[in-house]
Amino acid sequence: LVSYLQKEESMKRILSYVLAAALTLGSVGAANAIDLKVSGQWDFAFGWLDNTFSRNGNQDHFDARQRVRTQVNFIASENLQAVLMFEIGEINWGGQGAGKNGRGSGGDLDADGVNIETKRAYLDWLIPNTDVSVRMGLQAIAMPSGTGFYNPVLSSDVAGIVVSAPINDMFAITAVWARPFDRQEYDGAKNMHDEMDIFALILPITGDCLNITPWGSYS
Repeated sequence: LVSYLQKEESMKRILSYVLAAALTLGSVGAANAIDLKVSGQWDFAFGWLDNTFSRNGNQDHFDARQRVRTQVNFIASENLQAVLMFEIGEINWGGQGAGKNGRGSGGDLDADGVNIETKRAYLDWLIPNTDVSVRMGLQAIAMPSGTGFYNPVLSSDVAGIVVSAPINDMFAITAVWARPFDRQEYDGAKNMHDEMDIFALILPITGDCLNITPWGSYS
């Protein structure tokens, strides 16, 4: 009974957060209704591996795991929306994860585990009467990559602000400020320097025969 009440209380808390976000957007958007768009991914993977070069033979041959991502878009208008994304996993089937708490937990018998991650939580909005877009909050930020995939300098979910503005049909500019670390230590006489900031400038250039993206970052 206690466990059930705790789960019910956690669900009420999550719903209260969602409702608070919707009410906030409703007050910004005056009488406009909030449109909800829900999307997600359910990924399952099953694999078998035999390491021929293992000297002691200690290995798990079969592996089964899953990951669930759920995203909710609170759309106030074409100029304002809020985005929440949660992730459960990766969960190894039968695995307990990190002591029944945190990422990877909840795969063993009874499927009990505190394993919901906040992947993204940000606002997307346009500055009134301009084409300047602002995205602020926990979001996916990636520096440009020539291959279109992962950039080793920065390509991850991180808290920050991204401001993008078109200059003309050929040029645009994007400015980034992100804060990946801050231990919230007291900045007193000892001068703890416990924060890390990333600043970046991205200048995409698109033409009929040219498509390059000069960029630079400073941490």
